[in-house]
Amino acid sequence: MKSKPSILVLVAALALMLTAQIQAQTNPPYLAQFPSPDRIKADVRGVDAMDTAAKQAGIFWQLRQLISLLAYSQKRIESQFTPDEQRMEPEYRSANYFAMQPFEGKVTGADKTRWFELHTKYEGDLWLRDEVFKKYFTPELRRTVYSMLKVPVPTGSAPPGSTLQPSAAPASSNGSSTDSSIASANEVRDRTVAGMELGKRLLLPDCNNILWPGAATCNLKGFNLGIDRETGQEKRLGGTLVRTVRLAEDNCPSWVRNCDAYVMMQDGTLMGVFFLTPGRNVEKAVGEELRAKYGTLLLARAGTFTPDVGNPFKFTDLEWFLPGLHVEYNVLRKLEDEERANGDEGIVWIELESVYQRRMADKKKPAKRKL
Repeated sequence: MKSKPSILVLVAALALMLTAQIQAQTNPPYLAQFPSPDRIKADVRGVDAMDTAAKQAGIFWQLRQLISLLAYSQKRIESQFTPDEQRMEPEYRSANYFAMQPFEGKVTGADKTRWFELHTKYEGDLWLRDEVFKKYFTPELRRTVYSMLKVPVPTGSAPPGSTLQPSAAPASSNGSSTDSSIASANEVRDRTVAGMELGKRLLLPDCNNILWPGAATCNLKGFNLGIDRETGQEKRLGGTLVRTVRLAEDNCPSWVRNCDAYVMMQDGTLMGVFFLTPGRNVEKAVGEELRAKYGTLLLARAGTFTPDVGNPFKFTDLEWFLPGLHVEYNVLRKLEDEERANGDEGIVWIELESVYQRRMADKKKPAKRKL
């Protein structure tokens, strides 16, 4: 006489069948392998409570961003997200918010500085993201994701601080030459920007003639130095010091206004560069040059601008997310102290991912009161 299977075995088998059916119905199918917030909270640890919260928040931020990036790679915008994408994206957003609550706005002094550096670092740490891929995704899906993002699969080991569990060495969060974005950006074939290399120390002579480009890129002094109009102090963006340089004639793109570049420095290391352009008239030239250098992985945002004089015109902003590197082209630059864009000026940002994330975090801070 054959023995009947136990109730527990039947229940377990039914649960497995239901799980398989749920995963098979996930749209897109790859979302079935995305870890839940509870799984991340159970598996991810830092060197202490603050590091743990920052690391988990950073992973939630990156997974939320990944859902959008993969959809964009399929030429789908937010309004075309599937029900599963619409469900999971706010789940990660909410998990990011609650992970940050114990520290965000509740720490002072050195702890406040450390908290800001930690959570902005992990939000842009692509090595940490890859550790998530390796733990939760099948090797096939990991390769597929990188293929969809059009970036190479990392072959090296994650640096200290960029693993899911704490390593022997603490995470480096001071933005120096050990910045994790620099390690990630090493995967980008060409990290030079107008003859200067991101992630390397930048030593330039002072300009002798500020009127015209010369044979060498040089530092502009005096009124050309970046100054914050509110404080009168040297301008800072994303934790970096902004300096103005005059590009050498051979390194100056035709679309850069006055051949001036604004370099973003930290501890003598070049962390980013931004340029001003003469607006819509160079949109085609800038787009073609950036596509030729950084490839086809980009976000394109179309818009329409109505000038004070003349007819409305259309434009398209471009954005790239590369390993450790962020590139963005705004055809029309929105001035910091104005509500609308300047129709005669654009801006190109080329910066390490960690600087971009810190810059975005600074923009979210409430404006200082004038009185």
